[in-house]
Amino acid sequence: MNETPADTGAAACQAPRNCDTADTRNPARPSPETVHRTLWYRLFPGTVANGNTPAGIAGVCRHVWNWMLADCECRYELWRAYRIGPAPSVCFVTLCQRFTDLCNNPNHACIRNGPGASR
Repeated sequence: MNETPADTGAAACQAPRNCDTADTRNPARPSPETVHRTLWYRLFPGTVANGNTPAGIAGVCRHVWNWMLADCECRYELWRAYRIGPAPSVCFVTLCQRFTDLCNNPNHACIRNGPGASR
């Protein structure tokens, strides 16, 4: 069965149509005129070494993301199990502190010595 947005109640969630521009008062809701496009880029680095640098940086970023995500999940699960103190925070300052600890950890030297690092 095909349902229209009005049938599912989605019309109530759409931005108002009282102007032609985006709803700047609430930027999280795109205006109905918002167009989403996908752009594809292909890089031609020239040499293998130049090609390995962006790939290495992406690998380090992925390592940091996965480590930070696992750390946040672990801290939350421990807090949920024992309920000691306030819930773990994921604010900017806390994540920066955890990232600094990760960078200073000798077991994660790939972050500090990775591609693009100043030598």
